[in-house]
Parts: sequence; C-alpha cells; structure tokens
Amino acid sequence: MKTTQILTILAVALGLMICFAGVSEAAPIGTAWTYQGRLMDDINPADGLYDFQFRLFDDPCTGTQQEGTIEVNDLEVIEGYFTMELDFGSSVFDGDARWLEITTRPGASVDGNDFATLNPRQEVTPTPYALYALNGPGSSGFWAVNGNDIYNTNSGNVGIGTADPQSTMHIATTGPVLTLQDTDSPGDALAGYVSLRNSTGWEKGWFGYGSAFDSDLTVVNSVGDVVLNSNGQRFTLKPDGNASITTSDPVLTLQDTDGIGNGQVGYVSLRDRDGWERGWLGYGSQFNNDLMVVNSIGDVVLNSGGQRLTLKPNGYVGIGTTAPGAELEVRDDTPPSDASSGQLNISGGISDTMLIGRTSSYGFVQSHNGEPLSLNPLGNNVGIGTTNPSEKLTVRGNLLIESASTGASVLELGEGLDYAEGFDVSDRDEINAGSVLIIDADNPGKLALSNKAYDTKVAGIVAGGKGLGSGVRLGVGQFDYDVALAGRVYCNVDATEETVQAGDQLTTSGTPGYAMKAKDYDRARGAVLGKAMQSLEKGRKGQILVLVTLQ
Repeated sequence: MKTTQILTILAVALGLMICFAGVSEAAPIGTAWTYQGRLMDDINPADGLYDFQFRLFDDPCTGTQQEGTIEVNDLEVIEGYFTMELDFGSSVFDGDARWLEITTRPGASVDGNDFATLNPRQEVTPTPYALYALNGPGSSGFWAVNGNDIYNTNSGNVGIGTADPQSTMHIATTGPVLTLQDTDSPGDALAGYVSLRNSTGWEKGWFGYGSAFDSDLTVVNSVGDVVLNSNGQRFTLKPDGNASITTSDPVLTLQDTDGIGNGQVGYVSLRDRDGWERGWLGYGSQFNNDLMVVNSIGDVVLNSGGQRLTLKPNGYVGIGTTAPGAELEVRDDTPPSDASSGQLNISGGISDTMLIGRTSSYGFVQSHNGEPLSLNPLGNNVGIGTTNPSEKLTVRGNLLIESASTGASVLELGEGLDYAEGFDVSDRDEINAGSVLIIDADNPGKLALSNKAYDTKVAGIVAGGKGLGSGVRLGVGQFDYDVALAGRVYCNVDATEETVQAGDQLTTSGTPGYAMKAKDYDRARGAVLGKAMQSLEKGRKGQILVLVTLQ
C-alpha cells in the first residue's frame, strides 16, 4: 500500500498587522502565511497535480478543529516540493498552540474518499512579527495591538484634547465630549451605552440608550442602589423598587472648552447606529446649571435590579411601573401577603410622616408615630363616594361605625325610613320581614312572634318589608333580625274583620305576626304599635306602610 507523507517543513510565516505611530505609513501586514513542504509517494518524491485540504487543531492528535477548512485543488508538486499560502484569519491565533492537519489526493481524483491524512500534524510556530506582537510596547506603557484590541498599561492618566489629564481618562473638547454609537443590525432600538465593571471585569451596571425591546434612556445597577447626588445623596432607588428623596476621585472627566460662558459643561451624547442623537446626559445648558438626563423620543428609566423609575414624555412618573396612568403612580405587584405595596412616605421630619399605600387586601392613608391626621384642615368640604361634597362631610352610600375594641358593627346609617335595632328571636321559622314581634317573657332580651290581640308586650316590626331599608341600624350583623322601633316600615296587617283606613291605630292580632285595627281603646292602651299610612280592604291580608309609634 502506498503511503504519502510530509518529510520536511521548510517555512511557516504568520503575518499580523501591527499599527504603531512611528510606522503608520508602512504597508500593512496581512493575516496570510506561507507553508512549504515535501510530499513523498512511498519512497519517491511526488510529481504532478494534487488536491490538498488544510485544517487547524488545538491538539497534536485529537482536539477541536479551529475555524474552517482550506481546500486547494490541482496544486503542482515538483520533485515532492510544494508551496502554499494559507489564511485562517487572526482570531484563531490567540496565544494557544495550534497544529496543522493536511489531507491530499491525486489531482485527477474526484472521490472524497481518496484523501489520505498525512501524519503527524505539524505544529504552527511563531514568526518574528508574532513575537513582536507578544512582546511589543504595550507592556512598556504605550499603545499596542492584541488581535482586534488595542491596549495601554501605563499607570498614569490619559488626556484627549488636554496635556494635563486630571483623571484616568480626561476628555476636553468644544462639542459632545463622548459619542457612543451602536453599529449593530438596523431595525432594533439599541444605541451606544457605557458599561461599568469591577476590577475582575464583571459588568455591575450600565447606562445608555435603548435595548432590544424599547427606546428608553436607562441607568442600570445590577447589584446595588442607583443614587442621584447633588451636594449630598438626594435620590436613592433601591433594588426592591423603593425610592427615597432624602434627607474619591473621578474616573472620567468631561470638560467643555468652547469658552463662551454659556454655562454648558461636558456631556455624553447617546446616538443610534445611524448617528442620530437620541439622548444625552450632562451638566448645565445655556440657561441653567442643572444635571440633566434627556431622551428625545422615549422614556427616561432608572434601573436597579429591574426597571424601577420611569419618566414618560407626557410628564407622568412611575415608581415600580413602566406605564404610569397619573402624574405619580407607585406600584408593587409582588409584595409579601402581610406587607404594604406601592407605599409612599411623605415626611418633613421624624414624627410627622404620612403613609399612603396598600396591602394585599386594602388601601390606606394614615399618619405615623401617633400624630393626628387632618382632612381639609382649612375648612373645605370632604366627600366620600362623591366629587361634589355639599357639607363638611358628605358620604354617598351607607356609613358603618364599628367597635374600637372588637371591630364589631355598631351603627349603620344608610338608605331607609326606620330606626331599627338588632334582636335575637325565639322560634324563627315563621318570621319574615313585616312580622309583628313581642317581648319574649320566657327569654329575657329576646323577642317572639305575636299571636294574640291587644298584647301589651308588643315590641316592633321586623324591618326590610318590600325591600325598604333602615335609615339607622344598631347592632348590625350581631343579632337574628333588625326590628323597627320607630319610623316607616311595611307591616303584616289582617283586615279580615275590619277595613283598615290610613290613620287607624294598629295593635297585635290573633293571627301570628300580624297587626289589626284597634277598635277597643281600653284594651289597646299600651298595646298600640303604630298608625296605618295606607288602607287595606275588609277581608284581606297584606303588607301596608305603617308609622311605628309604640304606645
């Protein structure tokens, strides 16, 4: 069987383009390098046309292929010698060792299975240019190249536009001090941004314009607070979404040098991939000396572990929400079940804080530290359930008063025409709204259904007949029935024996739970429950409106 092998590696030259100020006009060095070898067919030098394949690996025997495969067809081999220019680019040579694998076949063959692999793989060794790149002036404090990067390890400051830099990077110019432009694919919302990293290179925060999903001006701290400082720490945004307005040398200095005295100072211009300025941040303008963050077309966002504060173009401010529906909206969608969410603290000192917010089940407005809470202390009217209060306190809807100690309902003021108190009632099966009740002599404090005429134990009428509510209710929800003791209420009336006319006095009857016209005034003394306000024909039973006036 024939074996094909490389006997000699004559030269490997790796070209890197190194740019220095002193040689800027020299012809650039490309990334191609020349490979020369000798191909043997058994023990004889090969002659003729051959096809070659070249691959780079990170191991002499196995490993992973680096970059693609270079194919050369019908390369002329003379007395075994061949010369080839290879270009795998510069990124594959990152300082780690590389080995070249070669496969070949006769040029007349078109069968991919005819390729034979030449052993062993050949190690690619550095050339003088590569050695110069590894040991160049970058290590001595000047600018140098490392692949696609340039770097400087000088321990001093760098000045652009100034010969006396005052910080690590000091830029002085009459226009935008620093322009950041994203050159990514068109159609997205990204623009230039500043990445803030720690000593190990981890990104801890950034500020810039836009993202893949929006066109907001964003300030992000991935691990801590976002702080705005003006002669002291004035605004703090916490990672949990809470914000407060309260109670070393610069790394980057921005200096405006136009010298016209208009109050402007260096600023950072944020531009999209087409060069359009979408926002900027800096100090001062022609008219003021404020620190300004500007987004020309979208929101201004402060981000600390999530989008925490949003300023919309219409002036609405959202804390904890990206879509505020008012001048100020504070929101927390995921609070603990027993904690407040979206809470706003308003304070002018230590002991006079007012809290506005909500828990998982209710909203609240309260003063803190035992201080009183006043609503409209200047004398204006207050409305609950209405936008047009006509009195000091106007409530649209029922008013409920609860016990301070137990929380039980004590008094309700609402729609209705009677005054009712709560009572427990014996034998409740036949009782309904409009039933006449008497005092239960056998069960103190309870009432019972009336069942005889002219009963002096008459107590009142069960409220709620025909849906008519009570204007005043005592003991709401604590007893069996609300019993009307005064006012207007619908009552069960029996007119079987006598027509009832409006104005007739009513008393208990022999029909359980029904009243009747009082004809025997001697017996009616102390047994009158009220006066009829409607008529009921003789021979009928029904409910009519009664004015409760117990006598």
